[in-house]
Amino acid sequence: MSIILHPNLPPTEAHKLTILTASAIYQSLSKFNIDIKIKWPNDILINNKKLCGILTEMNAELNHINYLIIGIGINVNQEIEDFTSDLNQIATSLKIETGEYIDRKKLTAEVLNTFEKFYLEYIYTKNIMPYLEIVRKNSAIINKEVEIIKPNERFVAKVLDIDAEGQLIINKNGTIEKLLSGEVSLHNMYIK
Repeated sequence: MSIILHPNLPPTEAHKLTILTASAIYQSLSKFNIDIKIKWPNDILINNKKLCGILTEMNAELNHINYLIIGIGINVNQEIEDFTSDLNQIATSLKIETGEYIDRKKLTAEVLNTFEKFYLEYIYTKNIMPYLEIVRKNSAIINKEVEIIKPNERFVAKVLDIDAEGQLIINKNGTIEKLLSGEVSLHNMYIK
């Protein structure tokens, strides 16, 4: 699904809507009583396998967002055989994890209703902390060594926290750094 927004926010705040979206999805899926984790900034995992991805794109001017599109892909009713052998090592679905067929319309409504509540609260208060706390509390990467993949470099670092602005705080060879973007890989060799 895709959500099109016209938030009255500066472009520098757009990344916070990815955090908010991950929190809304987490909250919506928590009723399934499965161990859901959030991999900063845009993946939802179950048993270290990807269940959901979030992609946020925007069209903006220097100080104004014209529009923002949040794409959400959730693996809902796929069976194990629906994934190729290499994918079923890293991806899963709600049906695989729960053993139950899930009504996609009801799930979509749940996600959208939760997102709308969180979004309106955030736009009104500009307080990302309640959603950031959901991400922190249910993080798949805090206190773990991960591989960070950036356009011109790859390195292993320990994730210490996520700061109040939504940046990842890492320890890279004894140096504390903050990351606003980059892919975080949780290959089994890095999970400690």
